[in-house]
Amino acid sequence: MRDTMPQQTNNAIAVSGVGKGFPRKKDVLRQVDLDVRRGELFGLLGPNGVGKTTLLKMMATLVLPDRGSIEIDGIDAVAKPMLARSRIGFCSSEDRSFYFRLTARQNLRFFGALCGLRGSRLNERVTQTLAEVGLLDAIDRRFGEFSSGMRQRLVVARALLSDPPILLFDEPTRAVDPIAADGLHRLMRDDLVDRQGKTLVLATNLLQEAWSLCDRVAVVSNGTIAALGPPEQLNRNARSPIEFFKEVTGYAV
Repeated sequence: MRDTMPQQTNNAIAVSGVGKGFPRKKDVLRQVDLDVRRGELFGLLGPNGVGKTTLLKMMATLVLPDRGSIEIDGIDAVAKPMLARSRIGFCSSEDRSFYFRLTARQNLRFFGALCGLRGSRLNERVTQTLAEVGLLDAIDRRFGEFSSGMRQRLVVARALLSDPPILLFDEPTRAVDPIAADGLHRLMRDDLVDRQGKTLVLATNLLQEAWSLCDRVAVVSNGTIAALGPPEQLNRNARSPIEFFKEVTGYAV
Protein backbone atom coordinates (compact mmCIF):
# COMPACT_ATOMS: atom_id res chain seq x y z
CA MET A 1 0.00 0.00 0.00
CA ARG A 2 1.35 3.43 -0.95
CA ASP A 3 2.14 5.82 1.90
CA THR A 4 -0.17 8.80 2.11
CA MET A 5 0.47 12.05 3.91
CA PRO A 6 -1.53 12.29 7.15
CA GLN A 7 -3.72 15.22 7.99
CA GLN A 8 -1.67 18.05 9.45
CA THR A 9 -1.99 18.95 13.12
CA ASN A 10 -0.90 22.06 14.99
CA ASN A 11 2.30 20.27 16.04
CA ALA A 12 5.23 19.65 13.71
CA ILE A 13 6.74 17.15 16.18
CA ALA A 14 5.06 15.15 18.94
CA VAL A 15 7.15 13.08 21.37
CA SER A 16 5.31 10.90 23.86
CA GLY A 17 6.72 8.63 26.57
CA VAL A 18 10.06 8.23 24.81
CA GLY A 19 12.91 6.39 26.48
CA LYS A 20 16.32 5.32 25.24
CA GLY A 21 19.25 3.47 26.75
CA PHE A 22 22.64 2.19 25.64
CA PRO A 23 24.84 -0.64 26.96
CA ARG A 24 27.08 1.66 29.01
CA LYS A 25 24.29 4.00 30.08
CA LYS A 26 20.97 2.21 30.26
CA ASP A 27 18.72 5.22 30.84
CA VAL A 28 19.95 8.16 28.80
CA LEU A 29 16.33 9.25 28.38
CA ARG A 30 13.58 7.84 30.60
CA GLN A 31 10.29 9.63 29.97
CA VAL A 32 10.27 12.42 27.42
CA ASP A 33 7.05 14.18 26.46
CA LEU A 34 7.01 17.32 24.34
CA ASP A 35 5.34 18.96 21.36
CA VAL A 36 7.02 21.30 18.89
CA ARG A 37 4.59 23.73 17.28
CA ARG A 38 4.66 24.60 13.61
CA GLY A 39 6.73 27.64 12.77
CA GLU A 40 8.50 27.97 16.11
CA LEU A 41 12.15 27.88 17.09
CA PHE A 42 12.23 25.29 19.87
CA GLY A 43 15.24 24.80 22.11
CA LEU A 44 16.58 21.65 23.77
CA LEU A 45 18.83 22.96 26.53
CA GLY A 46 20.95 21.01 28.97
CA PRO A 47 24.48 20.18 30.11
CA ASN A 48 26.67 17.88 28.03
CA GLY A 49 25.75 14.21 28.17
CA VAL A 50 22.07 14.52 29.17
CA GLY A 51 20.69 13.09 25.92
CA LYS A 52 19.93 16.16 23.79
CA THR A 53 21.69 14.75 20.73
CA THR A 54 20.12 11.33 21.27
CA LEU A 55 16.66 12.91 21.37
CA LEU A 56 17.40 14.96 18.26
CA LYS A 57 18.64 11.87 16.40
CA MET A 58 15.46 10.01 17.33
CA MET A 59 13.44 12.90 15.89
CA ALA A 60 15.56 12.59 12.75
CA THR A 61 14.86 8.80 12.60
CA LEU A 62 18.60 8.09 12.89
CA VAL A 63 18.15 6.33 16.25
CA LEU A 64 15.17 4.23 17.31
CA PRO A 65 13.55 4.82 20.71
CA ASP A 66 13.32 1.86 23.06
CA ARG A 67 9.79 2.88 23.96
CA GLY A 68 7.28 5.65 23.30
CA SER A 69 6.26 7.34 20.07
CA ILE A 70 7.50 10.15 17.84
CA GLU A 71 5.40 11.82 15.15
CA ILE A 72 6.92 14.08 12.49
CA ASP A 73 4.33 16.14 10.61
CA GLY A 74 1.75 13.62 11.79
CA ILE A 75 3.83 10.69 10.51
CA ASP A 76 4.77 7.82 12.82
CA ALA A 77 8.56 8.16 12.69
CA VAL A 78 9.13 4.62 14.00
CA ALA A 79 6.72 2.85 11.65
CA LYS A 80 7.46 5.03 8.59
CA PRO A 81 10.97 6.46 9.05
CA MET A 82 11.65 7.17 5.36
CA LEU A 83 8.44 9.15 4.97
CA ALA A 84 9.14 11.06 8.19
CA ARG A 85 12.73 11.72 7.10
CA SER A 86 11.51 13.38 3.91
CA ARG A 87 10.07 16.17 6.06
CA ILE A 88 13.33 16.81 7.96
CA GLY A 89 16.68 18.51 7.43
CA PHE A 90 19.28 17.45 10.01
CA CYS A 91 22.23 19.72 10.77
CA SER A 92 24.88 18.15 12.99
CA SER A 93 27.91 19.82 14.54
CA GLU A 94 30.20 17.40 12.70
CA ASP A 95 31.40 17.52 9.08
CA ARG A 96 32.99 14.08 8.72
CA SER A 97 30.78 13.02 5.81
CA PHE A 98 31.98 15.75 3.44
CA TYR A 99 34.63 14.99 0.84
CA PHE A 100 37.67 17.19 1.46
CA ARG A 101 38.89 17.08 -2.17
CA LEU A 102 35.54 18.10 -3.61
CA THR A 103 34.27 21.65 -3.88
CA ALA A 104 31.23 22.97 -2.06
CA ARG A 105 29.24 22.63 -5.28
CA GLN A 106 30.37 19.05 -5.87
CA ASN A 107 29.67 18.03 -2.28
CA LEU A 108 26.16 19.45 -2.34
CA ARG A 109 25.42 17.94 -5.75
CA PHE A 110 26.35 14.54 -4.31
CA PHE A 111 24.17 14.91 -1.22
CA GLY A 112 21.36 16.46 -3.24
CA ALA A 113 21.30 13.43 -5.53
CA LEU A 114 21.03 11.18 -2.48
CA CYS A 115 17.85 12.97 -1.43
CA GLY A 116 16.31 12.69 -4.90
CA LEU A 117 17.19 16.00 -6.55
CA ARG A 118 18.14 15.91 -10.23
CA GLY A 119 19.05 18.14 -13.17
CA SER A 120 18.19 21.83 -13.11
CA ARG A 121 16.35 21.53 -9.78
CA LEU A 122 19.50 20.15 -8.14
CA ASN A 123 21.68 22.91 -9.58
CA GLU A 124 19.14 25.52 -8.50
CA ARG A 125 18.98 24.27 -4.92
CA VAL A 126 22.77 24.05 -4.62
CA THR A 127 23.06 27.70 -5.65
CA GLN A 128 20.15 28.83 -3.49
CA THR A 129 21.31 27.12 -0.33
CA LEU A 130 24.89 28.31 -0.68
CA ALA A 131 23.57 31.85 -1.13
CA GLU A 132 21.40 31.48 1.99
CA VAL A 133 24.37 30.53 4.16
CA GLY A 134 26.71 33.10 2.61
CA LEU A 135 28.97 30.68 0.74
CA LEU A 136 28.09 31.45 -2.87
CA ASP A 137 31.48 33.09 -3.44
CA ALA A 138 33.15 29.87 -2.29
CA ILE A 139 31.02 27.53 -4.40
CA ASP A 140 34.02 26.14 -6.31
CA ARG A 141 36.49 26.04 -3.42
CA ARG A 142 37.47 22.68 -1.99
CA PHE A 143 35.94 21.72 1.31
CA GLY A 144 39.42 21.03 2.71
CA GLU A 145 40.22 24.74 2.34
CA PHE A 146 37.23 25.86 4.40
CA SER A 147 37.50 27.33 7.89
CA SER A 148 35.51 25.73 10.70
CA GLY A 149 32.83 28.40 10.34
CA MET A 150 32.54 27.84 6.60
CA ARG A 151 32.32 24.09 7.13
CA GLN A 152 29.47 24.51 9.59
CA ARG A 153 27.61 26.75 7.15
CA LEU A 154 28.00 24.07 4.49
CA VAL A 155 26.46 21.58 6.92
CA VAL A 156 23.48 23.94 7.17
CA ALA A 157 23.30 24.27 3.38
CA ARG A 158 23.15 20.48 3.08
CA ALA A 159 20.26 20.35 5.55
CA LEU A 160 18.38 22.91 3.46
CA LEU A 161 18.85 21.20 0.08
CA SER A 162 15.48 19.45 -0.11
CA ASP A 163 13.69 22.51 1.33
CA PRO A 164 12.23 20.56 4.30
CA PRO A 165 9.61 22.16 6.56
CA ILE A 166 11.33 20.92 9.74
CA LEU A 167 14.98 21.51 10.63
CA LEU A 168 16.94 19.92 13.46
CA PHE A 169 20.15 21.68 14.55
CA ASP A 170 22.60 19.98 16.92
CA GLU A 171 24.92 22.54 18.56
CA PRO A 172 25.61 24.35 15.25
CA THR A 173 27.76 27.05 16.87
CA ARG A 174 29.94 24.73 18.95
CA ALA A 175 33.10 25.10 16.85
CA VAL A 176 32.68 28.52 15.25
CA ASP A 177 33.86 32.01 16.17
CA PRO A 178 31.47 34.70 17.51
CA ILE A 179 30.99 36.35 14.11
CA ALA A 180 30.13 33.07 12.41
CA ALA A 181 27.85 32.17 15.32
CA ASP A 182 26.00 35.47 14.97
CA GLY A 183 25.50 34.78 11.27
CA LEU A 184 24.07 31.33 12.03
CA HIS A 185 21.78 32.82 14.67
CA ARG A 186 20.39 35.36 12.22
CA LEU A 187 19.95 32.67 9.57
CA MET A 188 18.01 30.42 11.95
CA ARG A 189 15.85 33.07 13.60
CA ASP A 190 15.33 35.75 10.94
CA ASP A 191 15.41 33.79 7.70
CA LEU A 192 14.44 30.17 8.29
CA VAL A 193 11.83 30.64 11.02
CA ASP A 194 10.52 34.22 10.77
CA ARG A 195 10.71 34.68 6.98
CA GLN A 196 10.27 31.15 5.62
CA GLY A 197 8.03 29.82 8.40
CA LYS A 198 10.02 26.65 8.98
CA THR A 199 9.97 24.74 12.26
CA LEU A 200 13.40 24.55 13.88
CA VAL A 201 14.63 22.53 16.87
CA LEU A 202 17.93 23.69 18.33
CA ALA A 203 19.90 21.48 20.73
CA THR A 204 22.38 23.56 22.70
CA ASN A 205 24.26 23.70 26.00
CA LEU A 206 24.54 27.49 25.76
CA LEU A 207 21.99 29.18 28.01
CA GLN A 208 22.25 32.59 26.32
CA GLU A 209 21.83 31.05 22.88
CA ALA A 210 18.61 29.31 23.90
CA TRP A 211 17.29 32.34 25.77
CA SER A 212 17.91 34.82 22.95
CA LEU A 213 16.77 32.70 20.00
CA CYS A 214 14.02 30.31 21.05
CA ASP A 215 10.28 30.79 21.35
CA ARG A 216 10.14 27.94 23.87
CA VAL A 217 12.84 25.96 25.64
CA ALA A 218 12.79 22.42 27.05
CA VAL A 219 15.42 21.85 29.75
CA VAL A 220 16.68 18.26 29.58
CA SER A 221 17.88 16.80 32.88
CA ASN A 222 17.96 13.37 34.53
CA GLY A 223 16.56 11.65 31.48
CA THR A 224 13.44 13.74 31.11
CA ILE A 225 12.13 17.27 30.50
CA ALA A 226 12.71 19.18 33.73
CA ALA A 227 11.07 22.42 32.54
CA LEU A 228 9.41 23.68 29.36
CA GLY A 229 8.12 27.07 28.30
CA PRO A 230 9.03 30.49 26.90
CA PRO A 231 12.34 31.78 28.31
CA GLU A 232 10.70 34.82 29.91
CA GLN A 233 8.40 32.54 31.92
CA LEU A 234 10.86 29.82 32.88
CA ASN A 235 13.00 31.91 35.22
CA ARG A 236 10.21 34.17 36.45
CA ASN A 237 10.86 33.25 40.09
CA ALA A 238 14.65 33.03 39.81
CA ARG A 239 17.19 35.80 40.20
CA SER A 240 18.63 35.14 36.73
CA PRO A 241 18.53 32.57 33.90
CA ILE A 242 21.68 30.91 35.20
CA GLU A 243 20.21 30.55 38.70
CA PHE A 244 17.10 29.01 37.17
CA PHE A 245 19.23 26.60 35.13
CA LYS A 246 21.22 25.50 38.19
CA GLU A 247 18.06 24.99 40.20
CA VAL A 248 16.25 22.95 37.56
CA THR A 249 19.17 20.73 36.53
CA GLY A 250 20.89 20.47 39.91
CA TYR A 251 24.06 21.54 38.12
CA ALA A 252 26.94 22.34 40.43
CA VAL A 253 29.97 24.33 39.28
